[in-house]
Amino acid sequence: MKLASQLVGLAVPLILSFRILAAAPDPTLAGLRAGHPRLLLNDAHIQRVKARVTGESEGRKWYDKIVREAQTVRAQPPVRHELSGPRLLAQSDLALNRIIELGLVARVSGDREALARIRQELLAMAAFPDFNPSHFLDTAEMTMALALGYDVAFAALTPEDRAKIRDAIVVKGLREGIKYYRGQGTGTQWAQGTFNWNPICNAGMIAGALAIADEEPELAAEILRLARDSIRIGFREYAPDGGYPEGVSYWDYGTRFAVLAIDLLESGLGHSLGLPAAEGFSSTGDFRLHGTGPTNLVFNVGDAHEHQLNAPQLFWLAVRYHRRAYSFARLVDVEEHPFPLDLLWLEDPPGSTADLAGVQKVALFQVAQMAFARTAWNNRNAIYVAMRAGRNDQNHMHPDLGTFVVDAKGVRWAVDRGPDDYGKAGYKPDLRASDIRVRTDGHSTLAFDGQNQPREGSAKFISVSDDPRHATFVIDLTHAFGDVLERAYRGVRLDNATGAIVIEDELQLRRPATLTWNWQTQAAVDVQGENAVLKQSGAQMQLTIISPKEAKWAVDEPKSPAAEGGPSTRRVSLRIPAQAGPLNVTVAFGSAGQPPATAGNLKQWLDEAGGCRSSSVGGCRELVQESTPK
Repeated sequence: MKLASQLVGLAVPLILSFRILAAAPDPTLAGLRAGHPRLLLNDAHIQRVKARVTGESEGRKWYDKIVREAQTVRAQPPVRHELSGPRLLAQSDLALNRIIELGLVARVSGDREALARIRQELLAMAAFPDFNPSHFLDTAEMTMALALGYDVAFAALTPEDRAKIRDAIVVKGLREGIKYYRGQGTGTQWAQGTFNWNPICNAGMIAGALAIADEEPELAAEILRLARDSIRIGFREYAPDGGYPEGVSYWDYGTRFAVLAIDLLESGLGHSLGLPAAEGFSSTGDFRLHGTGPTNLVFNVGDAHEHQLNAPQLFWLAVRYHRRAYSFARLVDVEEHPFPLDLLWLEDPPGSTADLAGVQKVALFQVAQMAFARTAWNNRNAIYVAMRAGRNDQNHMHPDLGTFVVDAKGVRWAVDRGPDDYGKAGYKPDLRASDIRVRTDGHSTLAFDGQNQPREGSAKFISVSDDPRHATFVIDLTHAFGDVLERAYRGVRLDNATGAIVIEDELQLRRPATLTWNWQTQAAVDVQGENAVLKQSGAQMQLTIISPKEAKWAVDEPKSPAAEGGPSTRRVSLRIPAQAGPLNVTVAFGSAGQPPATAGNLKQWLDEAGGCRSSSVGGCRELVQESTPK
């Protein structure tokens, strides 16, 4: 009995100690801010917005447009569980935009009707049978919309409302996310990826966890730990120089949510897991600046449209990293369509034309393998060329290594045909190979025997140089076409004084193959001997054959089986009969009626640039042959 009493007496403090340990707060949530709203529309953010929307300021004009847009929302039905093909993403986007917009108006103006509409949207979303977790972007954005709405409208919700919304966040959002963190999801496995889904999906999970962290602390802490490890993988996409291998449009999308994730963490927890210090992130706005031409159209390689998406993150990046050129670039975009995040993240005061003019005019992004050059900033009539190398198996890319776009005189003269509609109902991936928008010969690059570049094809910039006279790119395309080529180099030179562009291809074919040199354009085309005159928007430019002299221009207008509407895109081609051995193709682009630019050859270009700039391409100067245009 005495021993039993001693054991019981010993057990009591052990049990009490266990209870104390079990009740201790999870260190993951140690910095959690009390109360609501604690996230995007918290008091600190809203005070800054109120200061920006006074008097006749630009901020006030933007805010008034946002208020008018919020008023139109009230006349529309709430979001619906309505799939477009396999996706709910259109409704998720709509829900998130509405919640942020209505939330901003409610917080700045004290608009109770806006809060009432947020409640209506939240209850509609909470009643959905699911958030389409097999396409997790849909789930992530819907979870963020619910979380931000729950946070901003918390005081206006009844206990019953809160329970329904919180349950939807947990069951249809966070617990579905855990499956993907554990590699058990039934769709795209984003949690270990570096593509745009990673920051988007993680941001949605972070928002959901932080919104309910005081009510569901164990689940919230688990989500935040999993998201911490996952999103750090996603931020590797920006290393080493801020480039984005998926291109500018996916940079717009992914980076907006990367910044949202940081803002949510700093707002809700007081820290950001060190994400702002990720390699390349401080300069990633450079990629957006260079990837946008003087026409304000982007270099839309792969599955991307040429028109920009919203990029309010440029304001955030400008403030965080003291890059005033970023904020000026965003000012140019935002005048017509301000986004609520613009008011939250706006730099005071924003940058100026001088800040943008100070950015270098030529840039290469190493991992993205995209290069850009222009004759001037702040000039819609400047000449601009952007070109891609890299890998064909990169996410969202087409088999188009060596393709380019060109702007001049306020017009885009060489275009990318735009994205394949892989989200369409009944779409099958094997259809990509037959769609001119995706095919190699539907891009401004070379094609052999009418075949696509192989999926395993790759190419690399070996020199990108800039001097007062001209900008020069040289790409090694040898491995872009399978076994057709022993070696292949494509060079582009932009003359800063005249704006003329020379495109030179120096090839050594292993076997006879028919070559087609392609330029895609929406201009009207008038072939006049060695010249193809391009006419568009009241301006004229021309393409001139430098070599081979016997080549002839051909113009056709191949149609995409899936394209709907939009301007016609013509293909201007040189078709060179099958041959093996060395082949030089050189084309000049410049103002109509002007003599073509001097071509030279790629070895001379490389010598002037100081040789190859990539140590991984051994002996490239020796491989480029001396050649005289014929």
